[in-house]
Parts: sequence; structure tokens; C-alpha cells
Amino acid sequence: MGMESEVAWIKYLFQERYIICSEYEKLKGETRDYMFFNIEIGLRPDICEEISGITQYGNWYMAARQDITITTYQVKIVITKVSGENEPEKFKVVDVVMKPLGKTHITLKPFDPSVVRRIIDFAETLNTSPTFYADRVEVGHDGYVLHVVKSERLKHGRYKSVEGYIHFDLNGNLVSTPFNIQARITSFT
Repeated sequence: MGMESEVAWIKYLFQERYIICSEYEKLKGETRDYMFFNIEIGLRPDICEEISGITQYGNWYMAARQDITITTYQVKIVITKVSGENEPEKFKVVDVVMKPLGKTHITLKPFDPSVVRRIIDFAETLNTSPTFYADRVEVGHDGYVLHVVKSERLKHGRYKSVEGYIHFDLNGNLVSTPFNIQARITSFT
């Protein structure tokens, strides 16, 4: 499935893919040492995105509608030195300047946000187990899938990751799963 089929992402995965402009804007007025700007800011890309059509639901981001627009900006952080001569170097963020670079429009496959929220609730229940990690919901022509990685213990204390999809119908009812999760889903079905 492609980008047009993804309708929900756990916060960590979403923030790995997109650098949200509001994260840069939060820096305005902050005073930090030189290392923060050199390492924390210096290693970030100098672009960020504003995404319309996305909403936050618990620990997840999800599409709120079928049409999404991603606006990309170039970011420039304006700082000024605020420490004295005998103090460690400190700088204050006086402004965050954003220059628009372009827009991308994505039309997602049709989906029902209430069903997606229900699948996210299921994913969060699954994620309470240290052996499962559900991170995104996708929509297809006959239902939804939840991407899951399961950690399985091997001999000698080693682990391996097994990736799979849990399938739901268009109403959000569980159809099939490659994992043994029956004890975890009794309240869901």
C-alpha cells in the first residue's frame, strides 16, 4: 500500500517522517547554551512541514479528512548572545523565520474516522504489551490493516522482530491476524 492508504500513525513514527513547524516556533524566547544550537538544532534539517487535515488522537496522529495538504518551509532560527564575558555562552532565540518552499496535496482512499479511532484504541491496548508495537493504520478496498511488529524470544535470550498486519473489515471488526492475541481482543470484538 502507498502513502494514499495510510490514515493514522503513532506519534513517534509521524515525527520521524515529518518535522512539524510548531516544534520550531516553540523555541521563540528560549535561552539555551551553545551545545543545544550546535547539536540539537544543528543536526535537524532546515525544513519543516505544516500539515492540514491531520488531527491528534491520543498518542497518534490521524487523518481527519480525505484531502491532506503538506506545506514545506525553509526554517531560519535567529539567535542573539545573552551571556556575559565570564559566563558560559548562552543564546536566546529571538525569531523563527519560515520561507514557503512548496505544497503537496494528497488524496487518501475513502475511510471512516470513527473506525480509524476504534482501531487506534485497539492498537493502544496491544501496545501495552512489551512484545507488540503497532504503529500505523492503512485503508484498503475491503477494510483496514494495522501494521504490527512483534518481538519473539529465541534461544539464549536473543530476540527477533516479526512484522505483520492485523486485518479489519470496513466496519472495524477484526477479520484476521498472524499473531496469537486472543486474550487481548476479547473486549474489542
